[in-house]
Amino acid sequence: MTGSESPAALFRCFEHLIVRVAPGHLDKVLDFFTKTLGLPSPWMTRNASFSSAGVALGNIPLELLQMGPPRPGAPPVKLFGLVLEPTLPIDELPQALRARGVRSGGASPMVEPAEDGAPRTLWKSVYFDDRGGSSLWLRLFLAMTRRRPRTPRKPRQVQGKWARRFFNRAFANKGMLFAVEYVPPFEGPLRSMERVLADAKGPLGPLGILGVDEIVMMSRDPLRVRRAWSEILAPLEPSEAGRFEPGRGPALRVIPGPDERIDELVLKVQSLDTARVFLAERKLLGSQATGRLSIDLAASFGLRIALIA
Repeated sequence: MTGSESPAALFRCFEHLIVRVAPGHLDKVLDFFTKTLGLPSPWMTRNASFSSAGVALGNIPLELLQMGPPRPGAPPVKLFGLVLEPTLPIDELPQALRARGVRSGGASPMVEPAEDGAPRTLWKSVYFDDRGGSSLWLRLFLAMTRRRPRTPRKPRQVQGKWARRFFNRAFANKGMLFAVEYVPPFEGPLRSMERVLADAKGPLGPLGILGVDEIVMMSRDPLRVRRAWSEILAPLEPSEAGRFEPGRGPALRVIPGPDERIDELVLKVQSLDTARVFLAERKLLGSQATGRLSIDLAASFGLRIALIA
């Protein structure tokens, strides 16, 4: 590649979003999205290690993920993870990320026993850091994934308080950022949602949701975070408002704030007036501004969800 050529994009879009929920909250949060807001649920998985439920938001699925108690003091329900779909084979992604100066782990397989008892790979994930200056715990986690065997083995469930403590420290505040590649016939969250919505006509639920317009990320140093995301998403560059717009799916916007976190989901709806009436009648209406509504934080378990038309 010459100096005049742009780097090839490593990612197509955000594949799904993750909300982490503490034990005892999964069913309540799922009911809020599916029963109160009337949104489809493409999947539900429960096993010894974690439970996962899907919510279809139109252009991207939301995963409600329960993996044991969060770190003491952390909210029981929080926006926790951004997952990207790579454009190149997942085994090549770590080297491509590190060539851009992005700290990355290795391609880690998730396996389960097949019908004959042999290990079967469901997907591979590559975890990385979007901001630099990551904690010692996250750097250790990334190093451990680089040393994991790349051939599937019979999985061992990671459980117990020490495993949870390590996970909670590695992803203490910022949450998780990773890319994923699924191995057919396992279809993954995005394809599961697309299949469920194949026959859907019009907006979703009584709010009239058209999709997620943007994911809002907060940082005490937004310029540094935007530079980091410029490396990750190159050749994509942000707008003056700090908004990255992939070819499809939601945009990512980085804003200044007092914390380092995924701060808010902004949903696009067909009509703000219709959404306002629905939320007000059910006492779910939060703040209002010109061209923008929010869902009451108490009703959404502390998740910041805004609506625009």
